Amino acid sequence: LDRDPQTAAAAVWFAAPGDGPAIDRELATSALTAHDAHLVKYTFACLEAATTDPAAGHLYRAAAASLGAWWAWAGDRDDALAA
Repeated sequence: LDRDPQTAAAAVWFAAPGDGPAIDRELATSALTAHDAHLVKYTFACLEAATTDPAAGHLYRAAAASLGAWWAWAGDRDDALAA
């Protein structure tokens, strides 16, 4: 999940069905350590939607992975620009 947004989303989209719990933990941990309430709320909304609609769980997890990867990229970019 530490790649570009498209790669992160694809990795989650094509993950094995049994990988959901591990992916959920990774997404939640990543969002919580980013220290941004918007990312946390969006990620947890996606995880709740994945639980509510398991048939579309890969879609919601992929969306959270994409935003998380973008957020990591934007944060790294802002840090680099500030230096």
